[in-house]
Amino acid sequence: MRRESSSRLSRATLALFALAAAALTACGRIGSPPQYPTTDRVAADRRAIGIPYDRLVLLRRGEQMVALRVTWASRLGDSIDYQWFAPRPDTANFTDPTTGEGKAQESGYIGRVAAGSMVLAWSRGSTEFGWLYWPDDGDEFAVCSRAWGSLEEVNPKAPGVRWYTRDQFK
Repeated sequence: MRRESSSRLSRATLALFALAAAALTACGRIGSPPQYPTTDRVAADRRAIGIPYDRLVLLRRGEQMVALRVTWASRLGDSIDYQWFAPRPDTANFTDPTTGEGKAQESGYIGRVAAGSMVLAWSRGSTEFGWLYWPDDGDEFAVCSRAWGSLEEVNPKAPGVRWYTRDQFK
């Protein structure tokens, strides 16, 4: 009887260690973004980046960063208005950014979003999110895993923040 309970205990212990190892392995991965964006997270795969509307999403090409916010979407989601914010060249924060705004309309299922010097293809997802497509020359292009409600909250180095690149999904 004693040998049987000790055998059960060791099997349970092994199962517990296996479960813990699997959890730690999953936590250490580059990160599997959600299939669709949420209010505080972008989605990404090898083709596109899902961005939540009415939230700031950080885009980066090399050292240049831009925060993009879709401010309005048409009833069908095929047209959007957006704002963008870029830190001044001499600073890395958004306290006194260069700003701009624009409109994008799907034409042949694709529209164009111009945020600072970045121009990206866009298409609708819904009235709550849309898709930006990885640029063909996107070797230095990345998108931040997190989305923010205001410029004051934006912190590209916050704990848990990851930068996704297209190469991570190939």
